[in-house]
Amino acid sequence: MNNLSEFSKAYYQEHNIYKIFSEAEDYPDFIFQSLENEFYDKHILDLGCGNGKYSNKIQPICSSLVSADKSFEQLSH
Repeated sequence: MNNLSEFSKAYYQEHNIYKIFSEAEDYPDFIFQSLENEFYDKHILDLGCGNGKYSNKIQPICSSLVSADKSFEQLSH
């Protein structure tokens, strides 16, 4: 595994590895906490949502949310 790009084995076949790295990138929730106030009562489009990590956090506080990713494997997690 050289990277976690959309073409890597980790992205398509070893989802747990991608999830671990994704969570470590934002430890301890710095990105979400920095932007949280921007999501309140807004209509959000989360393109490239991956496994929905942020979509799950945004959904309870926004007016509406549409999430999409070109990887069905990521969406299924």
